[in-house]
Formats: sequence, C-alpha cells, structure tokens
Amino acid sequence: MIVKEPTKKPGNLNKYQLYNKPKIKHFVCLAFILWFQSPLVFSQNSIFTSQPQIIYLEALGAGGYGSANYEISFISIKNFQVNARGGIGAYRITDPNSAFNPDLLFPIGLHATYGHQHKAEAAAGNTFSRIVYASESGSENQATYASHLYFYLAYRYQKKPKGLFFRVAYTPILEYYTAYKHWAGFSLGYILK
Repeated sequence: MIVKEPTKKPGNLNKYQLYNKPKIKHFVCLAFILWFQSPLVFSQNSIFTSQPQIIYLEALGAGGYGSANYEISFISIKNFQVNARGGIGAYRITDPNSAFNPDLLFPIGLHATYGHQHKAEAAAGNTFSRIVYASESGSENQATYASHLYFYLAYRYQKKPKGLFFRVAYTPILEYYTAYKHWAGFSLGYILK
C-alpha cells in the first residue's frame, strides 16, 4: 500500500510550528496554571480532594539552605493525607566570581501525614539542582544539573485544620543517588482551606 505524503501548502503549520507561535504558548501556559490552581471536583464521599493547599518556608531540608514550597492534598481519609509538593530553594546566592548567580534547587515529592493536631509525616521525592562551579581555566563559570533523592521523617504540629503549622524533620539526602547525607529541616507555613 502506498501512502501519499500530504503536500505542504504555504501557511500550513505542523504541530511544532503551531506550538511555537507566541499566542499558543501563552494560552497553553495559562491553561496549565488555571488547571493546577483550580480545585478538583469529586463527590463528597471520594478520597480524592484538592484541599488543603499549603504554603510554607523551610530552613534547610530538601531545598538547600532555604526554600519556598507549595503542597496540595489529593488524598484524604480521616486523619491520613497524601500531599504533592513542589518548591524552589537555594544553596549559594553568588557564583565563584562573587556575582549574583544562585544555585537553584527544586524539590518535588509526595508527603504522607497521619494525625489530627500532632501529625507524623513521611515523604520521599527528588530534588533537581542547578549548581554553578568555576571552570578549570577560571575565566568562566559552568552550571551542572543533577538529581538527588530525599526522604522525610517529621513531626508536624497544626492546632487547627486551617492556619499556621510548624514542622521539624529529619531529611536525609541521597546526593547523586550515591552519597548518603544526614540533613534536617524546619518549616513554618500556612494551611489554606
């Protein structure tokens, strides 16, 4: 069977050319942001939920020396919750030449909590990093990109279902998936309903 390739007419765009149009890019980005921010609609008896949403700052932890994070709960059964986490953190703010060029870390993972006011928390995830090093010649900096595995064993205190919470955690990191590093984290945040 012979299949004829469609002839290209001037003005016809393939899917890659269509996506690269600025209006389409903005529409796709806006649609993704709205989808991520909008609450999911499920029945009242479902275990899937979009609440609560949590924003917090973390000292140390999976995001380096400090990070800003967002969690959204997607499974909730009585006192048990599973949250998806995303964040951005930094390791160093300046590069080897003392110019502003931060080392960026992006922790992404799943966190499970159990309890009412006093919660036990366990988590695992990945931290993607962009670290800036001096080149061998010393004239230019080089950025390296890597992935690291993290774990959490934590205690979380939240007096009410909505409002402030505090967390202290043991957060070991498996750097480059080979070197085990002991680490800790302290979080302070706000739970939205």
